[in-house]
Amino acid sequence: MSLRIARQRSFKPSHKKWVHTAMKNNDENYQVARKRMVQEQLIQRGIQDQNVIQAMLEVPRHLFVDAGILPMAHRDHPLPIGEGQTLSQPYIVALMLEKLQLGPQDKVLEIGMGCGYQTAVLAKI
Repeated sequence: MSLRIARQRSFKPSHKKWVHTAMKNNDENYQVARKRMVQEQLIQRGIQDQNVIQAMLEVPRHLFVDAGILPMAHRDHPLPIGEGQTLSQPYIVALMLEKLQLGPQDKVLEIGMGCGYQTAVLAKI
């Protein structure tokens, strides 16, 4: 598959209001939802890597979903992101990253990660 085809298949928001709408919503509510997500879905299920936990606390997951499903951004299931793809549930993202056992010297090449949420979390690690 050529790079041009890969780019054409990448997720694109359905309209320019996508990020703007998310930004206008009460960020404090999303921070509370993110903290609850990390506590209930990650820590209680055994995720222990503090770098993964901190990154998941910092990355605003709601900015990676379409405005129509913002209330579901932190729920414990995959979310549709278009083109037949999904944003993995938070626990799966954390589990995959924890299994990598990344250190500060490590580099990661990520290809085809949908909407970029996992890439954003990786960047924080």
